Amino acid sequence: HGATLSIAYIAWLKLHSTRCADRIIKLGKGLFGVDNVDDTISSLEAFFRKITSPTSLQDEGISPEEAGKINKQLIHNKVSGQHYQLSRDDYEHITNLMFGN
Repeated sequence: HGATLSIAYIAWLKLHSTRCADRIIKLGKGLFGVDNVDDTISSLEAFFRKITSPTSLQDEGISPEEAGKINKQLIHNKVSGQHYQLSRDDYEHITNLMFGN
């Protein structure tokens, strides 16, 4: 469960970096004492790596060729955010981000 979250949360933050920058910056200030989105995401990624939790699907040995299957599951499960409805384009983008792209 933790590995899944460390991969998905980094991707989610990147996807939403302009949609809710203020909330991401608040997280960064509270956790790491940083004051911008990029530093927040970088600091969180570094923390996950420090505790040996993966930050991309490739870290878990999942091939980018699996992206289509992952997108289908996101659509099938109607994955959405609490504050922002995710579109089909968002699903593809977040999948790419989970692969570290």
